[in-house]
Amino acid sequence: MKSLLHAIALCLAVPAAAADLPRPLTDEDFLAFDPAQAKIGQLLFYDKILSGNRNIACGTCHHHDLAGGDGLSLGIGEGGAGLGTKRAAESDADRIRKRIPRNAPPLWNLGAREVS
Repeated sequence: MKSLLHAIALCLAVPAAAADLPRPLTDEDFLAFDPAQAKIGQLLFYDKILSGNRNIACGTCHHHDLAGGDGLSLGIGEGGAGLGTKRAAESDADRIRKRIPRNAPPLWNLGAREVS
């Protein structure tokens, strides 16, 4: 009897929880953009020439598979090897420890009107 009551309570709770979900995003939720400017932005995002040592790009740490972040609490950044989820510290780990601690925050949905 007790498990029957739990099952009924669960069946009633699921639709109530689903009703509180926000509506899905649509194109109207995002700012309009010029495709040509977006292409330039994409090229700059992956261009290493913008970094101080010209050996790392924004896309090195901000990985699309991780919502534009790096999935780490403390990013590797300068001194690492590889891209995105495969990025790791090089053999010279002292270079990593001497950096200013920070991570690569996610860039997902930053063009949404409620964020911009």
